Amino acid sequence: MKKLRKMNKKGAIEMSINTIVILLLALAMLGVGMFVINKIRSQVDLFEDQYDVEQQKKDQLSRDLESMGSNFLIETTEINMRVNEELENYYALKNVLNEKKEFTINSGCIGGIDTGSDILQKIKIEHISKTKIGPGETKVQRFWVDPDPSAEPSYYECEINVTYTDDTGGDIEYSSQNFNLNLKP
Repeated sequence: MKKLRKMNKKGAIEMSINTIVILLLALAMLGVGMFVINKIRSQVDLFEDQYDVEQQKKDQLSRDLESMGSNFLIETTEINMRVNEELENYYALKNVLNEKKEFTINSGCIGGIDTGSDILQKIKIEHISKTKIGPGETKVQRFWVDPDPSAEPSYYECEINVTYTDDTGGDIEYSSQNFNLNLKP
């Protein structure tokens, strides 16, 4: 009988130690889980903040386009950047025609002014090449200026040109706007 009581006491101690270990592990897992959830929440907040800033830019550019009475507007027309950077910019395009149209967007930069060069340089302007817009609607879209590392630091004249195709299949120039790019080493 004494041996049985000793075993019960030993079993009770082992059981209470196991319970404590399980509780500590559960608390540690809870702490890690809360840490991960906080990290995810902070990333979502950061994403929402970036979305809000982008939406504010789009709204402001749409208002600027309306106040100017124009059909095409680039957010920043004087861009200063380094050769190894990529820069994001926006443009607003309004369809002032009486029907839905598919607009084609083309862009390019002409050689450096400081060097006297007039050849096409390695400046990529990445954007959506075609967009459909209904009558009276405005679309604000982003584009990126991405110079090739071999592009010569200089002052470049760049242009974004918008066309649409008429009923006969010919391209009609709709609008265009220049922007200047000061490319630094």
